[in-house]
Amino acid sequence: MTKVWQTLLKTLPLSRKRHKKHGFTLIELLVTILISAVIITALLSFVIDLLQTDRREYARAETQREMETALNFIVDDLREAVYIYDKVDQQRSNSDRLQNFIPTQFNGATATPVLAFWKAQRLNDADLPSNCGDNDAECKQVTIRRRAYSLIVYYVAKNPANDPKWRGKARIIRYAFNKYPSLPSLGKTNGYRDPAEESSFENWPNVNGSPGGSAANQGAGTMQAVLVDFVDDPENQSINPSQVETCTSSDPNSPFYSTDPSNNPTYRRIPDLNSNNRSNSFYVCIKTLGTVAGTNQQEKLNQDVILFLRGNPIGRVNANDTQPLLTVRAGAIARGVIDKKP
Repeated sequence: MTKVWQTLLKTLPLSRKRHKKHGFTLIELLVTILISAVIITALLSFVIDLLQTDRREYARAETQREMETALNFIVDDLREAVYIYDKVDQQRSNSDRLQNFIPTQFNGATATPVLAFWKAQRLNDADLPSNCGDNDAECKQVTIRRRAYSLIVYYVAKNPANDPKWRGKARIIRYAFNKYPSLPSLGKTNGYRDPAEESSFENWPNVNGSPGGSAANQGAGTMQAVLVDFVDDPENQSINPSQVETCTSSDPNSPFYSTDPSNNPTYRRIPDLNSNNRSNSFYVCIKTLGTVAGTNQQEKLNQDVILFLRGNPIGRVNANDTQPLLTVRAGAIARGVIDKKP
């Protein structure tokens, strides 16, 4: 028993030494803090980069969705057209350029006309006069037809820098020039000439060979609204020329094939690539209408249009390093039957 106690007493000091507690030195603490700071900084940088990437992708996806929605709206509008102009910024037969008779300034911004067409504006019963006089031919005509023609024009306008209202590079404006500024009153809008009664669709607003009216910039009978913002800069020079459609081709496999693309193209691009106001972000290719053989009358055919629209998310959620999106393309055929060849 004595030997057992002696053995325990000998081992006791060693056990105390083994369980003696040691603290951190200042150098060890500083090294630990430094390593922790590096790890935390790396993680924060990764999280911030992930958030920025998510915001850029959101901006791109949202902008692309808006471009597709805007293009679908224009397509639906075009399907109701009775006549589409294939010459807006070029000389027309028996008349001047159409852009000379439509507004090109909106709230101080210069806008380039891209697409212009006539469509029938439906008139509801509440819009029509309740009674027509015996000699009021126009009133009787409106109550029977229940429609009036409206001139619709789509523009692309470059946004001013640092504009608090329009933050994108450019926007699309929809302009409507209606026959009647208010209903059931049948007083015509100032400058309006009916393309079916007083003039013609192809040569509007000519009356008896000379201009008899023009579309008003603003006021009663006119409507202007921004269809979509964040359209790419129409003067963007960094776009690869191969990504910009010319609407002419000598390739038989191309939808724009023509035996004489320079003088007699199957489709005409608006705005023209040779014009000063050409646009590479919003433009259209319109089926050209020739003349009936042996006459000077224009063909009465339904026209088809191919539209091109490219967005740019720069300006949305400070996506300053975001590049232009891919061009969205859509096609439409006018369904109007007025004066059409069966």
